[in-house]
Amino acid sequence: MLAALALAACSTSSRPRSSIPAQTTVATRDLAAEFTAALSGTPAEVVRDGGHLRIVLPAQMLFVTDAATVAPTAAVTLAPLLQRLAEHRGLHVNVKAHTDSIGPQAFNEEFSRQRAAALRLWLIEHGVPDAVIEVHGLGEVAPLADNSTPAGRERNRRVELVLGPR
Repeated sequence: MLAALALAACSTSSRPRSSIPAQTTVATRDLAAEFTAALSGTPAEVVRDGGHLRIVLPAQMLFVTDAATVAPTAAVTLAPLLQRLAEHRGLHVNVKAHTDSIGPQAFNEEFSRQRAAALRLWLIEHGVPDAVIEVHGLGEVAPLADNSTPAGRERNRRVELVLGPR
């Protein structure tokens, strides 16, 4: 009996999960292709994450080094992203900024909050409605890579835009 329950829990179905409306899931698949094409040629990563789309943007692509200031070059790199956001005005944009683990944890949390807020303002200045943007500074709590190497720390310094329904 336990084996049957475990098998049923692990089986996949072509039907969408009840917590994610079918329309949202299909739209996210379409959006993934659109945003992937829009950001091709950049170091950005586009990942489907349940009923949402997660766009991972390396910090060096967005910010002036060691500052919570959006770099002037970000406008060129992110222009296609802005165009897609304008085409899909109903999307909620959750901005999640991350740091590496160098320095005190409290500093990293505050620095990531500042970067998330700076990107929020930049998005608003470039036409994304304020009402659809939410920001979070997560500091060093969710690394993607090992913080003991320079490459790992660079990968962990990032902003994730989570797009989808509110």
